[in-house]
Amino acid sequence: MSDGIYFEYSSDNDLNKTIQAQLVDGKWMAQLENLSPATKYKVWFKGNEETVKEFTTESVTLEPSPWAYFAFLYGKYSKAGEEVKFEYKSSSSSWIQVPAILRTDGTYYASISGLIPGGEYQYRLVTTEGMEGNIVSFKAEEELQLPNAGFENWQKPKNPWLIYGTDEDIFWDSGNHGATTLSASGSVTTPVESPKHSGVYAAQLKSRGVWALFSTIFAGGNMFTGEYIGTSGTSGAILDFGRPFETRPSKLTGWYKYAPGVIDYSNTSGMSDELKSEGVAKGDTDKAHIWVVLGNWTVAEGQKGPVRINNASRPGGLYDYKTDENVIAYGELVQTTATSDDNLIPFEIKLNYFNLERKPTHIIIVCSASKYADYFTGSTSSTLWLDDFELIYDDSPLTN
Repeated sequence: MSDGIYFEYSSDNDLNKTIQAQLVDGKWMAQLENLSPATKYKVWFKGNEETVKEFTTESVTLEPSPWAYFAFLYGKYSKAGEEVKFEYKSSSSSWIQVPAILRTDGTYYASISGLIPGGEYQYRLVTTEGMEGNIVSFKAEEELQLPNAGFENWQKPKNPWLIYGTDEDIFWDSGNHGATTLSASGSVTTPVESPKHSGVYAAQLKSRGVWALFSTIFAGGNMFTGEYIGTSGTSGAILDFGRPFETRPSKLTGWYKYAPGVIDYSNTSGMSDELKSEGVAKGDTDKAHIWVVLGNWTVAEGQKGPVRINNASRPGGLYDYKTDENVIAYGELVQTTATSDDNLIPFEIKLNYFNLERKPTHIIIVCSASKYADYFTGSTSSTLWLDDFELIYDDSPLTN
């Protein structure tokens, strides 16, 4: 008789599956295995008659969001009235329990700390009634650092100084390519032995006027993660910002010295009223600017980095992180006065995270001795020295 007695079952994500029924104590029964947690199923009983049963599996441990020293855990549980927790462990420890918080979207959440960067862990959702969810494995992020972060490696095969060694990939680049188009000595970013923090060299970013077609234009001392693509006539440069980077630091630290000058080149074409109010006229004091963006981008075909800018088209050709939906975190330093020491002093830029679950694909760091150099505005007397950048990974992020 049982050859024709069976169950069919399916969910929204699965096609119909069939399982043979067995007669146990006068009831036709079957055990459904390998179901997806927190998923709604329908069951049909095929035999002398057809019936339908609907049910939802009770729990699921979702994919976590692991950082270097901490992680966010997520799960679902459909049954009300029970206390929900998470358990996690490393390969060498026993299970550690932490309370779970029910969020408005119906998922449970917990934050754990004390992880080891690069360490491997497991976790699961559990309840006070003894239910144990599926186990999910994850790996804490590594404490990755920036290549050539001490700015020790340089080369000068032709006119421009390049901020990478002869056998290194391009991670840092500058506007030296454009600034030396008509003048071999036009590099705005160069290695210097003094002042510095450590090693042999620091990077000196010196703004200057560059001779171009019987006149001079302003070129800010600058350095960025990405690649200089080309010069756009005499009115700008095409740059591809960003280098691959998939971890989430809390801060960028380093050492700097700044000597601002009085703005002697001013071009407010394309500037918003907000920027014009920040002091960009001749006679105002120049400002240094260091900013950091982590984002999740796809690099367009033919580009060397995810964000292309062309400052010949202002402001449309410039970059604004506030309008970029791919941005995960941002931080900046604006230096409005001269630093007080003859030597380099430490700086710290905290990264403000707008999303704690998305992972970045790239990092953008842009440094300029003249904040408004993209508008060809600044002082030819402004100089910014930089050395020994370091990414810091803390126990908790700064959030918007």
